Amino acid sequence: MPATSETRPTPLWLKLVPLVVFLVVWQVFAESRERGTFFYGSPTSVARALVEQARNGSLWKNCAYTLGTVLLGFIIGNVTGIIAGLVLAFARRCAGVIRPYLTVLGALPVIAFAPIIVILFGIELLPKVVLAAFSTFIIAATQTFDGARQTPPSSIALLESLGANQFTVFRKIVIPSSLVWFFSGLRLNVGVAILAVFIGEFISAKAGVGYQIMVDMGLFKTPAMLAGVVLISVMSLLLTGIIGWLQNHFSRWRCPD
Repeated sequence: MPATSETRPTPLWLKLVPLVVFLVVWQVFAESRERGTFFYGSPTSVARALVEQARNGSLWKNCAYTLGTVLLGFIIGNVTGIIAGLVLAFARRCAGVIRPYLTVLGALPVIAFAPIIVILFGIELLPKVVLAAFSTFIIAATQTFDGARQTPPSSIALLESLGANQFTVFRKIVIPSSLVWFFSGLRLNVGVAILAVFIGEFISAKAGVGYQIMVDMGLFKTPAMLAGVVLISVMSLLLTGIIGWLQNHFSRWRCPD
């Protein structure tokens, strides 16, 4: 069957059109205003700032610090959250007690916990990791729980009628059926983990992209500050792309409806 307009992949050049238009408008706007680059930055000034940071080594140092912290908190939060969500899916009475608390915690902003976590764990790497892990844990647990509960009952009943034990049902039916929910949670958690680390670096840090943005903002170095925003965006796109690749790789394992 030929691909329709809804299923045909969007060409890369078409995806880049809005970005190019935005950059051109931004450049023209900044150059048409007195001291426009100072106040608003511009694509060319941001590019120069990125090149300068790459030359003096601060770009690599800050990116490594922030990306490493994000990955560590992301992995810890998602692994523990997925395990917790699966456990709650099987322990329904326990889920009835704990699920409302997860809902409340998920509705609270991360920044509300940041000062307490910094006081408890200090100003080094650990509080940022804890912030990212705590934030991603809630979403991972909720998504996994919902995904496991959406497993087709008919598939479970069929496997049990054939003599399968709980572990086999879990491995053959529940996990494959929950993959879409797993990866949906992972995609959501990319932005959540980056935001949590970013907030942590704003509050207390000695390195990192968020720390550098705060310093440049205090010095009114708009192009350098926006260069940090570009780096955060690139990290988000990179991690989201990796998760998309993993989802495509594991989609063949998904249990059919």
